[in-house]
Amino acid sequence: MLKKYGDIIKEQELRGFIERVDELEPTINKVHYIPHHAVVKKDSSTTPIRIVYDCSCKMYQNQPSLNDCLMKTPPELNDLSKILVRFRLHRYAITTDIEKAFLHVGLNKDDRDVTRFLWLSNPSDVTSPLMTYRFKVVLFGATCSPFILSATLLKHLQQTNSNTARMLERDLYVDNILTSIDRESDALNFFEQAREMMSKAGFNLRSWNSNSIKVRQQAVSQTVFRHGHRHESIGNEME
Repeated sequence: MLKKYGDIIKEQELRGFIERVDELEPTINKVHYIPHHAVVKKDSSTTPIRIVYDCSCKMYQNQPSLNDCLMKTPPELNDLSKILVRFRLHRYAITTDIEKAFLHVGLNKDDRDVTRFLWLSNPSDVTSPLMTYRFKVVLFGATCSPFILSATLLKHLQQTNSNTARMLERDLYVDNILTSIDRESDALNFFEQAREMMSKAGFNLRSWNSNSIKVRQQAVSQTVFRHGHRHESIGNEME
C-alpha cells in the first residue's frame, strides 16, 4: 500500500501537479497542511487506490477548515435531463471525459501554501523523515474546485467560435461529454476537433466511446502517450 501510495505522489510531482517545498524557503503566505488518506478500489485493476485530501478537516473544533475559508459558489452545470434527451436524438452517440480535469487547472502561486501536505521521504521506511509538498493546481476536495473547473472550461470554449465548441459547451457535465450527431463523417470531425480544441487548454479527452465503429477505430489509432504512460482513449464497445 505504501509503495502504491508513494508511486502516486511521485507521478503527481512528475506531471507538475505538486511540488516539494524547500524548508529554507521564507514563508510569506498563509500556510495550511491538508491531511490525506487512501481509498481502496477493489474493483479497479488500473487504479487500485486513490488519495483523498481532506480539505474539511479541522485542527481543532473551534478552528475553521480550509473549506470553511473558501467561497462555496455552485458550478455552472448544464441541465443533465436535457443532455440525456439530446444524447438520444441523433444516429451516432459519442461519449468522452476529461482526464484528471481538476489537476489541469493551475493554482495561483500565492495560494499554494494553503494546500501543503506531508509525505514520507522513503515510502518503504515508515520512520524516514517527512517531506513537505504543496499543490500547483486546483485539487479535488476543495469546496470551490467544481466552480473553478466549470468557469475555466466555459471560458476556453467561449473563446472559440465553432460548432464543435458550442456542442462541447452545451453537452458538458462536470468533466463528462455526452453528445450525438446525425452523420458519421461529422462524428469523425467532432472527434478530431474536440481533441485538438481541449488539448490547447491542456485537457486530454479520453475514454472515447461510440456506436460508430469508425469513431472507435479512430480513438484506438490515436491513443495518447505522455511521460511514458499510456493514456486510455477508448472505453468498452457501446452496444
